[in-house]
Amino acid sequence: MSKLFKLKEWLTLDEAASHISNVLGEPATVADLYRFALDGHLTLSADFVNHTYARKGKWIKTEQVEFKLIEHDLLTGEKLSTPFAIPLNCEIRASEDDWIALEKSVVSIEGVWDLTMAGAEKLDIEHDYQQLTSGLEVTLVAVDGVFVHKGDVVCQLQTDYDDNEYQKGSKAQKKAM
Repeated sequence: MSKLFKLKEWLTLDEAASHISNVLGEPATVADLYRFALDGHLTLSADFVNHTYARKGKWIKTEQVEFKLIEHDLLTGEKLSTPFAIPLNCEIRASEDDWIALEKSVVSIEGVWDLTMAGAEKLDIEHDYQQLTSGLEVTLVAVDGVFVHKGDVVCQLQTDYDDNEYQKGSKAQKKAM
């Protein structure tokens, strides 16, 4: 292991692939790293050098979520044949028993944060993996957004529609034309 490697707090994807190749004694690619992350064997991180906006929150379990039972159609008022429950405080379901409770305020975060692989970031990594291995596009959409975490703090990244070139009427779309 090189002295330079020991000094680094994190590695780029190419550096990580090279390091894993050296450690395992067989070739590893960036596509392999994506697959390892998708399968839960490796944590991918993002370094927000120029800061980014996010809503901070925390992980909670199902028993900590308050639910409201919806028994009538919200538009027509007709009684539903199968009532359903929604979180009273807009918590976001991340898995069978894990939820994310977010604060309302938006804050600036910086530095290295780990991807949770519970939101849109998982689809983005799957898309990148598919592009490198088969050329297939992942067209699924995760409406709850991208989540990162550092320790016990989980954040939902916030974006400005004007920065999205695919958002009709945004400044970015007009610039791309």
